[in-house]
Amino acid sequence: MSTNSTPKYYEAPDWRAQGHCFQDLEPDARGFVRSQLEIPANTVTIIPAQNLSVLDLIHAPLPPIRTQGPAGDTYSVKHQLFSSELPDTTHITALLSIPIPPLNILHRLKSDAAQEWLDGSNSVAIAKNEGFHYLPLWIISVWTQIILDVVPARELWTCAVTWLRREELNIFQDTVNNCLSSLASLSWYTNLSPLLSTQSSHSFSKSTLAQYMSRKWLTDAHVDQLMALIQNEIESRLGTSQRICFLDTILIRKIIHLYNSREDGSQVYDPADTSFISKFGQTLATAHRAAGIFHVRSNHWVAIVIDIQAQDLLYGDSTGAPPDKGTTSALRWFLAQHIPAFDVDTLDD
Repeated sequence: MSTNSTPKYYEAPDWRAQGHCFQDLEPDARGFVRSQLEIPANTVTIIPAQNLSVLDLIHAPLPPIRTQGPAGDTYSVKHQLFSSELPDTTHITALLSIPIPPLNILHRLKSDAAQEWLDGSNSVAIAKNEGFHYLPLWIISVWTQIILDVVPARELWTCAVTWLRREELNIFQDTVNNCLSSLASLSWYTNLSPLLSTQSSHSFSKSTLAQYMSRKWLTDAHVDQLMALIQNEIESRLGTSQRICFLDTILIRKIIHLYNSREDGSQVYDPADTSFISKFGQTLATAHRAAGIFHVRSNHWVAIVIDIQAQDLLYGDSTGAPPDKGTTSALRWFLAQHIPAFDVDTLDD
């Protein structure tokens, strides 16, 4: 004889409109109520498909978005937005014509929806010329995804494509066309495929690509992206015969912070502990080289490669400036913490 462990209140047809308070429910019960507000599986909505290309996203139809209106308009805070009426069988074309509420009203809808469902509400009531549109409660999730995910992505990529199509880039038309061709096949949602290496797996947001089509790069994310590509290429050529430790921007900043903290006594570094920076340092003992791209003097990036076995530091600065002592000293100090034979005072540069 099987026993159904599902709580009774999940199954009872009279669960709603019985005076329950959402905030007083057990966590599992609150999760059940929230699940009733989710977009049903296989439901066609006005949210652009996740596999839609970047170029198609830019031209995808979206409903208008309302800003804060006067006190008497459809989305006034005083307006009763929930109804016990069953939802209309509203066609998707009609949903595109119904404005998304202002953010303050959308926040109110999202905050109140669970309690309203418990109280017996079945729909969101939106005034029209005659009567109301009665929309399913999951329309709140649709509007929220559009506001939080779709609109920012579309604005970002619209700016990127506009920048790419500037008249001054006409002399690079082949490159521009290649970029547009890539954007015609690149889906707009989620992250890029991880860049795998023997040391790590890097996953980058697709939004970082849009910034290449602007004057807003080079950021830490772009440097890490380029380093991951270089790392993959080097490892594909050298295999495992040469062990090279690559420092991403997080590791670099942490090493410099630890070095500066050591000097002022605010933090003591233990190379034998289990922190991520110590574990990275411990891998240096078996490495041939360490390499990274470093931000120096608050205005540009330099490349540094350290031949650990030869104790030789190679410093590349496109401006021809001498090595930044703060950066090179921090690297020398960090290497000496993990490699006892490393002579911190005689590292050539």
